[in-house]
Amino acid sequence: MTAAFLSGLTCLAGQVAWTRLATLLIGSTTYAFSTVLLVFLLSLAAGSAWASRRRDEGARETRNALAVLNVLAAAGLVAAVAAVNLWPAGYWALFDTARPVSLAGIVTLNAMAGRALLVLPLLMAGAIFPLALRSLTHSGEEGAGRAVGLLCAINTIGAILGATLGGFVLVPSIGSQGTLMASAAVSALFAVVCLAPDWNRRLAWVVCTGAGIIGAGLLATPGWDVKLLNAAIYEPQQ
Repeated sequence: MTAAFLSGLTCLAGQVAWTRLATLLIGSTTYAFSTVLLVFLLSLAAGSAWASRRRDEGARETRNALAVLNVLAAAGLVAAVAAVNLWPAGYWALFDTARPVSLAGIVTLNAMAGRALLVLPLLMAGAIFPLALRSLTHSGEEGAGRAVGLLCAINTIGAILGATLGGFVLVPSIGSQGTLMASAAVSALFAVVCLAPDWNRRLAWVVCTGAGIIGAGLLATPGWDVKLLNAAIYEPQQ
């Protein structure tokens, strides 16, 4: 249940932060929101589809999988944050190659650029909810229905809280980059917590090492180049 709550919390807080950044990189708030939403939904759906194809596993294996997914999601998020300063050059190169002239072409280009940046963390985040759901649905049809309803409610509460905190507290106080780094830190910490009930030394070493590297990445990631991000890169033809 904690996984479902944190999944909703970090996803929606991250979506608010990425939308704020996309208004600088893509331009119009409408197109920025639509592009970020499209990238989120496509990637989350792909992650959910992958997780749903996994064979049924016990509680211990599910917790281990959740630990791995959370640490990978955190690592991907840190990498995406670190790569933001490279987005303008990559966007210009992509625009110069594709040269879209229609609105549909421009939106597709924006979605491709956004998904290239966010594909790993969102794929992992999309797989977390189905795994959390599977861990609660081993008690027959009636128990499964109750578990699905409970988990969806908890995930929704986390999403509401994430959107509220992201939009009204975190982004105004620590900025989009700080919000995304905080989300990565939460995911990395939860990855370690997932291992606590059944401590597997080999997996624990991998996950804890990954969490340590993520922590170092959070400290070493340079600040975003505000002037570059405000250079209207969504109009490279000008």
